[in-house]
Amino acid sequence: MTEYLHINNGDDRYHYTGSGLDNIWLVGGVEYHETTYGPATSIHDVDDLHRAIAMDIISSASMTGKEFRFLRIELDLSQKVLAQLIKATEQQIHRWENGKSEIPGPAQVALSGYYLESVDPNGRMKELLDRISMLDKDIDDHESRSFALDHDKWTVAA
Repeated sequence: MTEYLHINNGDDRYHYTGSGLDNIWLVGGVEYHETTYGPATSIHDVDDLHRAIAMDIISSASMTGKEFRFLRIELDLSQKVLAQLIKATEQQIHRWENGKSEIPGPAQVALSGYYLESVDPNGRMKELLDRISMLDKDIDDHESRSFALDHDKWTVAA
């Protein structure tokens, strides 16, 4: 159990590395159990905890790559889908999440707004971004158009 429990200034805190973030410590809400496989922990209402973490991330002036990844995972988005939504490449998303390049402000704002809208049942931004993404897909599908000359008249080729 001592490997899971960290003490700081007399307060028992749990270092929640399962979030994928290095700087998350929990005060309370953690139960320790002994199992046949060894010590285990349970965290009360993980969904609410992740919502609180996400809200803290989006309220900060900037975010780290790991925080960016946390929000993407909370939204259940692949790097590919997120890249399409915010008009970036998968490689850019990968580089941002791994700290190899700085996350531009507009990408942070877009991801933060998308998250906010996902937790607000009346939100419209998520729907709008989804629609824009679909429109872009339709545009990409139509970028290469063929026309044929049929009896001295140009028509769209099948």
